Amino acid sequence: MRVSPAADAWVLGCLRTAARLAMASGAPVEASELLRRALAEPPAPQERVEVLRELAAADVTAGRASAVDWVEEALSLTADQRARAAIAHEVAQTYAALFRWVEAVDVTDRALVEIGDRDAALSALLEAELVVDGMHDAR
Repeated sequence: MRVSPAADAWVLGCLRTAARLAMASGAPVEASELLRRALAEPPAPQERVEVLRELAAADVTAGRASAVDWVEEALSLTADQRARAAIAHEVAQTYAALFRWVEAVDVTDRALVEIGDRDAALSALLEAELVVDGMHDAR
């Protein structure tokens, strides 16, 4: 944690492993701090999305609203439509965990339009998310 960032893949791997262990032992705040440090390393562009997703999961488990920022950034860095839909589902779940139902519905709607009929299972998952979140959206 105290070593200066140097784009070292080994350090990044150690930080991510420590964060996974922290999450598994019920310490999401510690996992979050480890993953914030991992972002400072920084990870290679192809790994950044995964670190952002892990950080979002730790933050939402810790009840931190910053989780939305991390998972939204992961979504913005992803070009593949199936991967975008899967991450959009995480975005919706993050909004829902923070009781931000309107945003959860909106992001799910956009993801359903984007994925179309390319992946039936993922579409069904998004539709289920939309039903649950929509029950809380007064619109």
